[in-house]
Amino acid sequence: MVSSGAAILKKSTVLPSGSSNELINSIKKRVTRELVFAVSGQIGSGNSLTTKKLEKYLLAYGYTVHHIKLTDLAEKVKVPEMPFTPINRQAASESQRVESLQNHCDNIRLHYGCAALAQLAVLNISNIRLEKLGSVGKKEDLKFAYIIDSLKHPDEVRLLRQAYRTSFVLIGIETPQELRKARLTSKKGFSENDFTKLSMRDKDDDEKVHGQKVSLTVELSDIFLRNDCDTESLLENKIERFTKLIVGTEVVTPTIHESSMYAAYSNAARSGCLSRQVGAVIISKTGEVIATGTNDVPAFGGGQYTCELEHDERCYNKGGECYNDSEKKQLYKEIYASLLSEALVDPANEKSVLRVLKNSRIKGLIEFSRAVHAEMDAIISLARRPGASPVDGALYSTTYPCHSCARHIVAAGIKTVFYIEPYAKSLATKLHLDSISNYERDTSKVRFLPYEGVAPQRYLTLFQAIGRKKKENEGGKGDLETPLPKLFLNLDDFYDIELKIIKNAEDIGLVNSGAARVS
Repeated sequence: MVSSGAAILKKSTVLPSGSSNELINSIKKRVTRELVFAVSGQIGSGNSLTTKKLEKYLLAYGYTVHHIKLTDLAEKVKVPEMPFTPINRQAASESQRVESLQNHCDNIRLHYGCAALAQLAVLNISNIRLEKLGSVGKKEDLKFAYIIDSLKHPDEVRLLRQAYRTSFVLIGIETPQELRKARLTSKKGFSENDFTKLSMRDKDDDEKVHGQKVSLTVELSDIFLRNDCDTESLLENKIERFTKLIVGTEVVTPTIHESSMYAAYSNAARSGCLSRQVGAVIISKTGEVIATGTNDVPAFGGGQYTCELEHDERCYNKGGECYNDSEKKQLYKEIYASLLSEALVDPANEKSVLRVLKNSRIKGLIEFSRAVHAEMDAIISLARRPGASPVDGALYSTTYPCHSCARHIVAAGIKTVFYIEPYAKSLATKLHLDSISNYERDTSKVRFLPYEGVAPQRYLTLFQAIGRKKKENEGGKGDLETPLPKLFLNLDDFYDIELKIIKNAEDIGLVNSGAARVS
């Protein structure tokens, strides 16, 4: 028996003329051009300068721009039993002001949650919109852009991304440490000790879950920007391109860096490693991809295991435990047993001793892994394919190379490495300072540099030629039919989420009840 729904479909195989298009167009009309940008970078990276340059180009595309400075919002927050008095800029040094704000923002995250400052930004955005529309229930397409300066914790990114989905754009700023130090000591009056202390805390406060973790925050970026420019105009050119790519109507195509890192990212997805997925590609000195790699277990005959093989002997098929972790656990036990046999520890302290061992540098050992690392896989693949050479080429890796891969990269003749995710265990520059440098201008060594460009996760969204159709009888730059930014959102998507985030902020006491202005 055919259900009534199916019967209807069988009787009406052809919909009334135009009805489908009307439905699709009615949904299309429920979109908004609102965009939420945020920047993240360590102190001295030029976060505020980046926001100013971004505003310039958003204004050029007809956007109304609203700045949201998180430290200004934070200064108004009261944390129970943790009084905070904003520091007078005239009465204290800049480093004292920064440290005071670091302390206060840490206390806010500790008391109200690690995403609390992002909640304040959401409230601010909602109130700006309400001021324009006059009613919480009213939904209109507003050509508004909000720029949040700046995010310091990954949970802030996750909350904003949940709230604003594809309309949220995080710009991660990377600047060499020596350049940041020069800026802050010469222009802001930091002492070298002040810079070292505050910069390390800013980068990654290991001692506090609620502390600042800029390194991990930048890793989540949609746009990676290297602010190591000698002049503002060079930085401006980069921001102009990214703005044009997101909201403009001109054709912007990927750089070699972007297409190469996207290839590395797609190769990471091939990995079945239980620890992490890493992808790598090597390009020749003329820019062609000549090798790809992923981290996975090697297979007899060359290459690595794949799901097509009859016998797949990767770790997830052999007990589901990482062999590197298993060996380290055994090592902890062996060291404890040796200490116990020499009467160097009290059996009553077994748990404490094992905890100390697990927090030692032993946890950073990587040589027990069965996987060939992605960078090594790419290099080795060239040995199976004579003719291509990595000499003077570049390697793109989704993660900073470990010290084991680093020495092979040097030996292979590769000149430059680009990476996205930092890798704290790597001792590459410590062990090979003679041949590896993290500074772009040091061309006498293999340079390991942060990647710059569109994040691989956003590559297809921003570069696919959807709507790239010229208007009839027109063909100049800017004549393409793209009425919306590439990162638009449905009007109905984020309003309810905003209200839930604001309601939570009221419930936990972060803001007063009724903080959202509703008329």
